Amino acid sequence: METLSELQTKTRKVGLLSASKRSFFAANQPAAGAGHENVNGAVVKQLIEEVLVRTLTDVTYDQTVCRDLSLRISEEVKSQVKQLGFDRYKIVCITHIGSKMSQGIKIGSLCCWDANNDNFTECSFANRSLFAVTLVFGVYQE
Repeated sequence: METLSELQTKTRKVGLLSASKRSFFAANQPAAGAGHENVNGAVVKQLIEEVLVRTLTDVTYDQTVCRDLSLRISEEVKSQVKQLGFDRYKIVCITHIGSKMSQGIKIGSLCCWDANNDNFTECSFANRSLFAVTLVFGVYQE
């Protein structure tokens, strides 16, 4: 597994997000006057992807097992995102796991939002029998 600084360096080289965006998942620049550090969203997305792949690659869909896995994945992702140092952010992580049977899914969320500081990222995963979508929201706390 790569270290946080290696991931940040890799994502900066790829240039996945604009450095001018100043929010939870923006480039590594503090927001003007806010006194908090921000991390590139690609780092958070890669973190989510690693957890999903490690946890779900060989899993066959079972309603009871997947209910527990969705909670475990959300807790692990949330814990790892908190370790990135978002001291002033409320981290919310939601994981949906469903059976793969040629159907679609629409996921919606609604909340009060500060477009300058709050943001989210998501990552999806699928194997032969299931799909998973994990969303991570960062809500700035004053």
